[in-house]
Formats: sequence, structure tokens, C-alpha cells
Amino acid sequence: AWGLLLARHNNQSEVMFGVTSSGRPGDLPDAGHMLGVFINTLPLRVQAAPDLTLADYLHQVQSTSVAMREHEHTPLADILQQHPRGAGLFDTLLVFQNLPALSERQLQSGDLTLKVLDNLEQTSYGLTVEVLPGRCLEVLFSADAQRLAQPALQTLIEHLHALLIALDTAPDTRLEQLSSHSAHDHQRLLDWGTHTGAYSLEPCWEQRVAAQVAAHPQRVVARCGEHSLTYAALWQRSQALACGLQAMGAVPDQPVVAARGTQYRMAVPDRRHFAR
Repeated sequence: AWGLLLARHNNQSEVMFGVTSSGRPGDLPDAGHMLGVFINTLPLRVQAAPDLTLADYLHQVQSTSVAMREHEHTPLADILQQHPRGAGLFDTLLVFQNLPALSERQLQSGDLTLKVLDNLEQTSYGLTVEVLPGRCLEVLFSADAQRLAQPALQTLIEHLHALLIALDTAPDTRLEQLSSHSAHDHQRLLDWGTHTGAYSLEPCWEQRVAAQVAAHPQRVVARCGEHSLTYAALWQRSQALACGLQAMGAVPDQPVVAARGTQYRMAVPDRRHFAR
């Protein structure tokens, strides 16, 4: 669920995040009785293409995680040195603890009860997600406030919760069919669609834009990289586009399909595009 959520929030079909390993493989005799800290962090790459089925996605994540165990003793520093991005290889960490939540960590010895009251852990990553098993699955979020604001973190929490619930569905469901929107998101979308604010339609939008062009002809209205477009330039190119469409048979109040490139110079064509 975490990999899928990262893919959606970054608008990428392939993402990478850190995962922890206990460093105590099950096939190692008496691994659970060894003293010392063997925990390690490794990068996990997942593919979350929208047309992938849930079954294929989960199988991929499971297969990659199992294969990664062969390298669980490789120091993270060595991996980062070999990768071009270095320490920027990933900035989120997923920790799945094999210890229960703090509220369930206690030891009873006769009339004496020993309990863990607090446990403070901090990582160097922008966001750490810690999953604690127990009677109920508990998920803790720890974020760098300078890199991730509280509202953005709250949105991630709500979307992860919704996505975990959505995963309880048929295995052949495509990933694009899984909703990560919370109840709050759904209500907000409904509120947008039923907005009853009173807006005047006079003057029309064309007259309003013309007034802005006349008042601020050199004010920048759009930017793309190192390029920018002023109100005056936008107005001139819009007129050229309108004249070109009319010359090709376009009429008022009829839809027009325009297939253009995504480059800045193609956003609003100039007259040269109609002279070809």
C-alpha cells in the first residue's frame, strides 16, 4: 500500500523507498538468541503501473522483498556509493516492527508489572512510517516538518488508510480502480460540485481578459522553465489561434479538438503554425 501511495503522489509508475531488515534470517540457527543489533536498511523498488492487477502487484512486491533478503547484510553505505544518486536514492523509510505496540509491551512477574511508557526513535529521512503488530495494526508517522508540512502529512495518513481498506478487494482489480480518497476528500469534491456562489456573467470572459491585457500588457501570465509569456503575447497568439481555427471551418459554440505538443512554444501557437 505504501509503494502504491508513493507512486500516486509522485505521479510515477516506479518508486523506491527504504525498508528495514532484522538481519536475522530464519535459516540461521539460533538467530533469535544472538545478542546485538543486526538491523539494516535497504532500498526497495516497486512497479505500480495503473493497469497492473492487484494480484500481480502484490506478487511483485513479495518476490522483490524475498530476493532482497540475499543482500540484507550489505551495508547501505556501500549501496549508496555505487548509485549515481547517492544519499538521495530514497527519502522515505518503511519499518515493519516484529515487536507489538507500546501499549502491549509489558511483562508480568508476580504482582509486578513492567511496561514500556515511551520509546523515541528518529531517522534522517524526510518521512518514516513504522508499522506495529498487535491486536490492531498500528501505524506511526514521523516526518521532518521542514520537508513535509502537517497538512500534507495528514493527507498522506488519510490516503494510506483509505488505500489499505481498498486493498480488500478482488485480486483481478486493476490498481487504477483502487481509490485512495478519504471520506473527507469525497465530501470536498461533492461540495465543489454543488457550490451556490453567485457570480456575475457580465462582462463576458473575453472582455475581462481584454481588460487585463490593456491594463497589464507586460505582466507575465505563464511560465515554463526559462520561458515566460506576457498578457500581450498571449492575446496576440490567441487571436492567431482563433483566426486559424476559423479558416479551417471552426464555428462558435462548437467543440474543437486540438492535438498539440507539451512544449512551451506549442502551448499557444503563433501565426507560423498556420502558414505551413
